[in-house]
Amino acid sequence: MKQLLLVATVLCLATCLGPVEAKAQARGAQPQTQRQPAVSQPQAPLTVGQLIQAIDCVATSCLPSLTSLADVEQMVDKRGVSFQADETTIRILKEFGATDGIVGLIPRIPPPPPPKVAGQLTVFCAPRDCAVIVGDKYFGLTEQGRKVVTGLAPGETRIQVISDGYDNETRPVRLEENKPGEEKFSLQITKSARQQIGKEALLDVVSALGGINVMAYLADVEGSGMLQWTDNNGAKQQWSMNFVRRAGNEVAMSFKGSDGECSASISSTGQASRKECKGKLKNVAESVAEQAAVLFQSYQVSAVLQALMGRSLAVSQGDKGRLETSGGNDSYVLTVSKENFPTELVYAPPNGMPVKVEYANYLNVNNLGRYPGRMALGQVGKEPGWVFTLSNSPTRRAR
Repeated sequence: MKQLLLVATVLCLATCLGPVEAKAQARGAQPQTQRQPAVSQPQAPLTVGQLIQAIDCVATSCLPSLTSLADVEQMVDKRGVSFQADETTIRILKEFGATDGIVGLIPRIPPPPPPKVAGQLTVFCAPRDCAVIVGDKYFGLTEQGRKVVTGLAPGETRIQVISDGYDNETRPVRLEENKPGEEKFSLQITKSARQQIGKEALLDVVSALGGINVMAYLADVEGSGMLQWTDNNGAKQQWSMNFVRRAGNEVAMSFKGSDGECSASISSTGQASRKECKGKLKNVAESVAEQAAVLFQSYQVSAVLQALMGRSLAVSQGDKGRLETSGGNDSYVLTVSKENFPTELVYAPPNGMPVKVEYANYLNVNNLGRYPGRMALGQVGKEPGWVFTLSNSPTRRAR
């Protein structure tokens, strides 16, 4: 059996075994004429197969010069070997009977160099924690927006971050050996999540203003205050004003300045049903009174919220305090405060310049809700041309 294993091993190693030593002269050979002794040639290093054959010869007495394993050890020490041994080769040699002395003379295959390692990679996620995948390996969730990843190979790879309700993000990255790196991700809310948050935010605004009941209350009220407007020469004019809002979204306003008086009524369709001026304002300021009434009616908070209720609405990316409409020929962008009060509206009509409306100085409406005491309108990027300021909270219209 051991001979069969020897043959198999030698064949697997593809070793053509040469003679360990020259055989003796054939028996019966005639004596030859004496010659000069040949110069001894150094013998080649032993192959694996030759070493196994030499070890086996000790047991089978196939060569008189190899009577013990010590002789084999001397042979290896003298001739050396033509190979380097790994753990498998050492195990096979020992199975054939190689001693520790023989094995100790065989050079080992040097271990592979340690793999190159990139410096630690720190991944940041905001505004919430995310799952981190580098290459094809999952490294878990960030903690407090931060994850440190180690043991990566240097070179090109990719990072993917995933978080519920936010768009997945993938980016390539190059890792340098022993050089730390970091990647920061600002997660973007998915469109569906932004729409859901937008719906909830709009309901919060309505609730902060007093709810549906206050909206109904403010549909039929009256109040007074001041109107500041900018004329064609850029001069600021001031009129005192009174207004009456009627159910059905109609409004009647009267204005009084140092040069006369004006009045205008706006129907539920937004068209002027009546406009009139007296004194020096007659035939001069009718269009001003009409425009003031239209603006006052069109950009009431309640009117804006009613328009937004019927539109596809979502919060802006990166700012949950901004509500945006999508689709349609016009657009609304409503900014709300931490208290959920509207503070700014930018409305882009189908045709014409966008209008910016600022809401401030919210008044208490009969302990029921809140109403902006100041409404300023104008073009985006310019000083407001129309400023409506209430002197007190609107009250129920006298019948």
